[in-house]
Amino acid sequence: MTALLLLTTTALAVGAPEGLVSWWPANGSADDVIDENHGALDNVTYGPGMVGDAFLFDAGTGRVEIASSPSLMPGEGDFSVEAWVRTDTANVGVISSTRDTSTNGHIFYSRYGYLYAWVGSSRVESSAPNIADDAWHHVALTVDRDDVMTLYVDGAAVGTADLSMANLQVDVDGPFVIGQDSLSGYESSQYWAGSIDELAWYDAALPPPDIEAIFNAGADGKEACGDGVRSKDEECDGDDLGEQTCDDLGLGGGDLACDADCVLDTADCGATTGTTIGGTTGTTGGGTTGGSTTGGTTSGGSTTSGGTTAGSTGGTTGGGSEVTDTGDSDGKGGCGCASGPATVSALLGLLAIAAAGRRRS
Repeated sequence: MTALLLLTTTALAVGAPEGLVSWWPANGSADDVIDENHGALDNVTYGPGMVGDAFLFDAGTGRVEIASSPSLMPGEGDFSVEAWVRTDTANVGVISSTRDTSTNGHIFYSRYGYLYAWVGSSRVESSAPNIADDAWHHVALTVDRDDVMTLYVDGAAVGTADLSMANLQVDVDGPFVIGQDSLSGYESSQYWAGSIDELAWYDAALPPPDIEAIFNAGADGKEACGDGVRSKDEECDGDDLGEQTCDDLGLGGGDLACDADCVLDTADCGATTGTTIGGTTGTTGGGTTGGSTTGGTTSGGSTTSGGTTAGSTGGTTGGGSEVTDTGDSDGKGGCGCASGPATVSALLGLLAIAAAGRRRS
């Protein structure tokens, strides 16, 4: 009998690409989880998304509007927008738009099921695949000012347009709109009918591997944690601690760190260098080097030799001097200790404990 080996693969969440400016996951709110560019819903509800929930648009009446923001204006720089979308309507379906005239801003949309975009006065279009099939598709528009703008569907490039000679006017003093044309007079005829999920805006032209990775992650989606940039829902991210220190948190000195879940790690806060007391080594057979740490102070142990006379030498530091203790003739105690201004209290305590032990024996 031939055994059948079934191989399965599991998609994992992918770290959000560099350049992420704003991201609207649509999980019960229109909040931007990266910055403060929060959206306001107008006749939009929530429904099942590709990753958690999604914005659900009623044909022709709904939009998510984000107020004009400098962080959503790329100026003369590159930019990208990407999202998961689902529709069964082959109209002019707008995914995102900032335009306030036909040649200012951007509009990213599907036309009869095929992906299109205008950026300033330049257009890019695709002839396949048709996304008006009531299935989830990942779509993206990337704009490289010195090269091309590119459309992607499900991780693959489906259209490009040369931008080397283009004069792109992208920044406009108007809202960023999801699900409807932002140009006055076109709202009721150019809109999204269906769902939009995980829409994100970047101040960089995303490279093909990043877009493919987001598509391959599927329902596991993007993760902002791990990209090295602290977002508003993270305490920290990698080396980005939000300019915080242990002192700022009232924990004294030490080293503040960030754990794998983008939560501040304060384990090394308040750490101070202890004073070493003792650290003795027996001079006869059977000797042991001992010590216990209490309150950052190390106390040296004693040496024994099974009932014979054991010597011990205390070679210590901590602002004190080196002393020698000949030990007890019964082999039960010999303590090499260092004296010094910082250790007197600890030394007296150790001597009291040793004396009590002798009395019990």
